Amino acid sequence: MAGDSKKVIEYYLKNEYEKSAGQSDFPLTIKDITLRDFSVHQSGIKTEVLDPDKPFEVSIEFETLADLTALRLGIYLRNGLGDILFRSLHSDWHPELETVKKGHYKAKLIIPEKMLMKGNYFLSMHLGRYGIFNYLDKRTIQKTLTVGPSANWNQAHPTEKPESSLTLKDSWNIEHITTHEKK
Repeated sequence: MAGDSKKVIEYYLKNEYEKSAGQSDFPLTIKDITLRDFSVHQSGIKTEVLDPDKPFEVSIEFETLADLTALRLGIYLRNGLGDILFRSLHSDWHPELETVKKGHYKAKLIIPEKMLMKGNYFLSMHLGRYGIFNYLDKRTIQKTLTVGPSANWNQAHPTEKPESSLTLKDSWNIEHITTHEKK
């Protein structure tokens, strides 16, 4: 492909990731875990095209075939060039969740509204046992997300292009401060 370098890189990254990330791979058993589903939902509908003004849910359904310790599962979100924007693992803030009994589970993560700017993103799954085994060492399980324009962002200057992939929702507060000058 020839053209603008950013567009060419995005094209090749998207096509490479899509080769190894098909939904038809499920159920997928690797060692002592069976992956049943990796999906994105918004407003109760499975989708990969997102409205940035609404939260969305990432869901990983899996079955452990034995009791496991040091289990870490979650996601990495990358921009169109493959740069990591953030990661979230289920046990980052709750290490007690790394011990999982044999059974069937569904892990969910809510990504808040007004966080992603318009563009294409790659959402990849992480699954491993810390220091023991990386279940996805030989494969990438990933979704390509397309985020549309926000109806609410920068309403005073709608033609301005965002300079980042992430934004903070309603993050500023301005107070009027009165000053009393001495005469």
